[in-house]
Amino acid sequence: MTNPLYRDMANTDFMTELKNRNSYETDRQNLDAKKKWNGLTVAVIDVNNLKLVNDRLGHAVGDDCIVNAARVLQSVESQKVTAYRYGGDEFILLLENYPEPEKLLVRVKEKFAKYGDKQEVPVALAVGYAQFDENLDQEIADTQRRADEQMYQDKMKIKRSQEKWNNVENGH
Repeated sequence: MTNPLYRDMANTDFMTELKNRNSYETDRQNLDAKKKWNGLTVAVIDVNNLKLVNDRLGHAVGDDCIVNAARVLQSVESQKVTAYRYGGDEFILLLENYPEPEKLLVRVKEKFAKYGDKQEVPVALAVGYAQFDENLDQEIADTQRRADEQMYQDKMKIKRSQEKWNNVENGH
């Protein structure tokens, strides 16, 4: 007999109350085993500038950034959308047969911006996504890699726009 509390603890991130990486890996493996890939989109989300927040303002403020990102992701969860804290400041959304995932992800970025733009050090969500493509992907991990590459492109775009902020802050 298993204790449901321990199972919940093993699959839930304590700080954010989202499903954790262990839960994501289990769900991903189950979807791969069933070859349930049609209409599956993976979104990789990262809190941009979190290291700078931690260095300048402390880890309590950094944790608050992570929790606020998690709250935004929880607000979009549904039968078709599952949010995970993958680790540190990185999150994953699995979207199953979700029409127009880009609109949802733009909404996620905008909702977090209401919080992030008010911070002493600006924080934003870098987002990348990819839909499973049987011509490119053999398993969901391949889709995730493509989403991760997109997220890094978005991260660089955000950093370039924040360089302008840093230059203004530094009197340039």
